[in-house]
Amino acid sequence: MAPLLQAIDIGKTYPGGVVANNGVNLTVNAGEVHAVVGENGAGKSTLMKILFGIERPDRGTLLLDGKPVSFTNPREAIDAGIGMVFQHFSLVPSFSVYENVVLGSEPRSGVRFDRRQAIEAVRALRKVPSLRRSITAGRPTPCRPAAAR
Repeated sequence: MAPLLQAIDIGKTYPGGVVANNGVNLTVNAGEVHAVVGENGAGKSTLMKILFGIERPDRGTLLLDGKPVSFTNPREAIDAGIGMVFQHFSLVPSFSVYENVVLGSEPRSGVRFDRRQAIEAVRALRKVPSLRRSITAGRPTPCRPAAAR
């Protein structure tokens, strides 16, 4: 079976000659969780932005389920099933957990936010085995970033 996501020989150079990625390879199989680590300026954020359609690589290939893809914006990546948790993410303090989870891809009924559908979408996440123990959905609990311990 083909890897779920592959980045092959990714290269990105910014104006002025700043090389952010040079020959980067990443393979992610279904069910895996990866951490991309390195020193400041190593190109981690640039690689993630390329995978999420915020940046375009100068060279290299992205494969999703073994097929070449090229995302021109985050919506295309999201529609293909790629999500991103950024290093400096923001939550809306006055939103409930389910409202923060669906933020950016809010279910709608006509032009209105569909609260019932949003709760159902978050509850469906509980069926994902790796998330089952950590998600409680449906209660309008304020959502705040957790402090590092």
